[in-house]
Amino acid sequence: MIIISSKKYPKKLGETDALFWSEDIAEEVSVVKGLSMYFKGGVGSGITGHRTFRAKPSSLRSAKSREDLPKHCQKLAIPPAWTDLMYNPDVKGDLLVTGKAKNGKTQYVYSEQFKAQQAEAKFARVLELQNKYQSTVTENQKNRKSSDLKTKENADCLATVMNTGIRAGSETDTGVEKKAFGVTTLKGEHVKEVNGVVHLVFGGKSGVSQNLQVSKADVGEMLLSRAKVAGKNGNLFDTDDSSLRKYSKTLDGGGFKTKDFRTLLATNEAEKAVKAFGGKRPTSEKEYKAMVKEVGKAVAAKLGNTVTVALQSYVYPGVFSRWRAAI
Repeated sequence: MIIISSKKYPKKLGETDALFWSEDIAEEVSVVKGLSMYFKGGVGSGITGHRTFRAKPSSLRSAKSREDLPKHCQKLAIPPAWTDLMYNPDVKGDLLVTGKAKNGKTQYVYSEQFKAQQAEAKFARVLELQNKYQSTVTENQKNRKSSDLKTKENADCLATVMNTGIRAGSETDTGVEKKAFGVTTLKGEHVKEVNGVVHLVFGGKSGVSQNLQVSKADVGEMLLSRAKVAGKNGNLFDTDDSSLRKYSKTLDGGGFKTKDFRTLLATNEAEKAVKAFGGKRPTSEKEYKAMVKEVGKAVAAKLGNTVTVALQSYVYPGVFSRWRAAI
């Protein structure tokens, strides 16, 4: 939940401020003018509290190079190629450094504490989604038959996300050499049928080739039908990532992000991989890490990303609680 207060930040935001407020750490907000922002946890898991996002854009200061950054920013992982560096002088700040990558896109470095708090809020939301999953699926299936074209397009899109874990995608030009596709930008040529099984084969984020199997027959049939109508270079869905994200938040009372369905799929896949070990428990830290890595490999294969990203961003840490308690 996002709470806005005009008392804390009465001044108007400048160009740099707008860049900051449009950062996707809070994807619900594009640009907030003349206001300060607070985040409040509490979705479904007992996470409570009310805290300030500690980094007013106007407080960021310019640095000519990495060497000019203050001590609390020196050890941060900042790529050498970044330009236009700006830093937060507050050692307890959430946003610590911003900079521009080679493609001209502004990048952000946050404190470990802030990232941990955001992860808590994310997984709380995902655990709530797990409890409401069946009702969410039922509502979405009903919407797939809607006479409203926009609703139907988004419902079919989300059904694909639920089944494959594919990213939402974006029409934004990120400046990379190879375009990364997501569900809202898929073309007819990306739908393949091999031995009666439907796959989505496309170039994903960071240029990684994706081959996602569609396990549900009705979703596979829908994708094949859309691919036939779209042709090789036509879009499968008449929607975009913004519309899909807004639609996702309407299901079962609202509040769920499109990415939450991908995260839940990853967590469920991790639970299956843990169960595949039977009753085995690690007897050392080394064995624990090795077992966790094997689970990460299974999740990465399902999502089409790296083991590190799968474990750090998509798998609920509680999946490994029994293993951790054993050592």
